Amino acid sequence: MITVQRRILSEQEAVAKLAVLADRYRIQTDCYEKSAADQMSDFDAQKWLSLCEQVKAAKRRRYENPADCGVPSGLRSIYGGMKAPFRSEEPENTSDTLIKLAA
Repeated sequence: MITVQRRILSEQEAVAKLAVLADRYRIQTDCYEKSAADQMSDFDAQKWLSLCEQVKAAKRRRYENPADCGVPSGLRSIYGGMKAPFRSEEPENTSDTLIKLAA
């Protein structure tokens, strides 16, 4: 049995690997299309298609989770973007609280 471990690449890493393959096969395009795999060997074509999918996935992640938002879109939809009101952890030192504590 052959086991393959696939690592998720960043958009920049995937584009760099696509550029190497494009240079090898003299493909003159910056928009990496799946149709370019037709000119390649089977092995390189599989790498090309996989890298194209990873670039698309990386772009989708970038648009779904902007850098200024640390909460994934799935969680934002659950909580509706509402924040819980701030509540102090320390009890208030009022006379009512002191009377309750003394009793």
